[in-house]
Amino acid sequence: MKAFYNGKVLSEQDIHISIFDRGWLYGDGFFTTLKAINSNLMHFEKHFNRLKMTAEALGIPLAYNENELRDHCKGLLVTNNLLQSTALLKITISRGVSPRGISIPATVIPTCLITTAEYHESINSPRACITSTQRNERSPLMQYKTLNYLEPILARKEAQSLGSDEGILLNSKGLLTEATVANLFFVNNGSVLTPPIKDGVLPGILRGIIIEICQELGIDIQETSIRPEHIKNMDEAFLTNSLIEIQSLSYIDNHKLLHNEDAIITGKIKLAYKKIRDEIAQQ
Repeated sequence: MKAFYNGKVLSEQDIHISIFDRGWLYGDGFFTTLKAINSNLMHFEKHFNRLKMTAEALGIPLAYNENELRDHCKGLLVTNNLLQSTALLKITISRGVSPRGISIPATVIPTCLITTAEYHESINSPRACITSTQRNERSPLMQYKTLNYLEPILARKEAQSLGSDEGILLNSKGLLTEATVANLFFVNNGSVLTPPIKDGVLPGILRGIIIEICQELGIDIQETSIRPEHIKNMDEAFLTNSLIEIQSLSYIDNHKLLHNEDAIITGKIKLAYKKIRDEIAQQ
């Protein structure tokens, strides 16, 4: 595979990131991951707007505007012969190279890396468990997709050691936030519930779309704080992100959930999103 690196398309093995790059040294950067179907970039405008918002918040300049970045992504799909495939693209931006120390240099030249690969859909219904890793809901970084990813990594490690596929993180108040790489939704008596952003939740691209779909379908949707003890009352639960899209959970801890064809509300939301996805994929 080839990747885009600071204006050039190179073989992955030929890309050498500086040992003084702040993304490597301090996690000083951010990223987004999106899906492409038949060369159509899914929700690219939303992904770019989040990149732009994050760049402004962190004070890291974007080297490319929306059209330029879109062209680089599409060009990479052509180069890697992924035009007729379902592919993932990851756009990673760091503050770039700087002298030693954490002080931000007067001149910032960001590093931009775009990688891509063929994506294979996941059709299983994973098991999840609540982990001991906590999210700090008061941190200003919680609303941004930064390179600081140790909390989800530790939560996933713990979940897998306990025999689960996915881990759920609580915040400092003991409220549910999200899974390691996905937002979390529940269905209770026909209503869809999801933790609010203020509880320490990343505002995922698919999360926002699912909320809009529920509103359009007339499904009651509530952004509300959820405690672990509430899980035993939930009928369905599902995860969302730009790659897995909507994925039913079969268990959370020892609580069995309706999933796949038995998850009626989740199924309605999946069908509505599939129509949106197919429209974009056929453009």
